[in-house]
Amino acid sequence: MKRIVLPLLLLFCLANTVRADVSPETVQKLLDRVAPSLVAVRVTWEYEYGKFEYVGPGVVVSKDGLVMTTLAVVPPSIPDAQLKKFKIIVPRPNTDDEELDAVFCGRD
Repeated sequence: MKRIVLPLLLLFCLANTVRADVSPETVQKLLDRVAPSLVAVRVTWEYEYGKFEYVGPGVVVSKDGLVMTTLAVVPPSIPDAQLKKFKIIVPRPNTDDEELDAVFCGRD
C-alpha cells in the first residue's frame, strides 16, 4: 500500500509546480510543516455491476480530522447512497501506513 500512497501524495504536492527563489532550508521547513496533513483517501463504490475503489490525495483541514479531497476521488456522478467504505490512509515514513475508518460528510 505504501508504494501507492507515497507517489500519490508526491504527485498531489507537485501537480502545480511554481518556482520561487527560496533556499533549500526554507523548502524543507515548509515540507516538514505541511507533510503531516497529507493523506490518501480510499472510497468504495458499490453498484449493480460490482465494486470499484477510488484512491486519491487528501488534506487534513481541521484539528478534528476533517479531510478534504478532490472531486476525482468521489465523482459527482456517483450517488451518495452507493458510496460505502471510506478510509483515510496516513503515510508513515518508517513503518506501514495507517488505515483509519472514515465517515463521508458530504460534498460541495
